[in-house]
Amino acid sequence: MLNIKRLNLAEAQKLIKAAAKAKKIGVPMCIAVSDESGNLIAFERIDRAKVLSFNLSADKAFTAAVSKRPTHEYNELCQPGSLIFGIHTSSGGRFSTVGGGYSVNARGPL
Repeated sequence: MLNIKRLNLAEAQKLIKAAAKAKKIGVPMCIAVSDESGNLIAFERIDRAKVLSFNLSADKAFTAAVSKRPTHEYNELCQPGSLIFGIHTSSGGRFSTVGGGYSVNARGPL
């Protein structure tokens, strides 16, 4: 039997609260927190965040969660000629190479 440690709603809301400090620096954004399978636990859209950011933030959370790797690393690696070029088309197009998605565990960001 597998024992999977999973963020609960209160922990996900703490992450959103920390990330929502973007309001203070004038960067309206969407913040998505997912479980280890990429399913959303919590989400917040700061007023005036770009419409595109809604799905993109969820996709970045999905990618970081399922790959256990920050999304900016895929941006750097997913170049024509690379063995992983095209990975951004996987998972129904949900796999994001846009930077800003981070995987976290009980000890913090991976």
